[in-house]
Amino acid sequence: MTEPTRASSSPRHRGVVLVTGQSPSAVDRVADGLLGSTSHRLVAGPDAHDAADAVHRLALDLAHDGHPVDVVATLAAGTPSRATGLLLGSLLDSSLGRPSGRSLLQHVVSVVSAVELVDLVLGGVDDRFLAAEHVVDLVEYATVIVLVDTAGVSPRDLRTIRRLLARLAPESRVAGVDAVRRETLESPGGAAQLGGAAG
Repeated sequence: MTEPTRASSSPRHRGVVLVTGQSPSAVDRVADGLLGSTSHRLVAGPDAHDAADAVHRLALDLAHDGHPVDVVATLAAGTPSRATGLLLGSLLDSSLGRPSGRSLLQHVVSVVSAVELVDLVLGGVDDRFLAAEHVVDLVEYATVIVLVDTAGVSPRDLRTIRRLLARLAPESRVAGVDAVRRETLESPGGAAQLGGAAG
């Protein structure tokens, strides 16, 4: 039986960032802002196991070839972010260890439309359970929530949904698209703690 590969403790490993959300164009814009000079971009999903496996295999290939583990992976629409993140974090920890004491799954960045969230929460519609579950999956398992389409809602409604997000995901940072860059992300490795906090 072969021993698991251990990623070097060198700080050159920027780790893995998952980007997910409701709008593919907004997700791509956020992912583009997170790319660095050594980053590899990947689109994975919609099955959680397939998505986690694809990202894991890319990280393994990079580590085996002596390259930095630096992956920005966007999840295809409908891919469950919590299930994908939990499985991916476990795979990375098992096969590559925790360089510098932190999981290589650095962040889960969820892109959420303020307009859609206001419509869902404040629109008076009570039968959109699947849409509500999707939004909860996005925000509860995120280290960063990127709020887009904010110009399309009133300041009062925007304050309301920001308070809601703070209740649903108290450990997450809420930011606009332009404020999210790889160098500005805080608490690297924080995605490893999300599994116990969600819910």
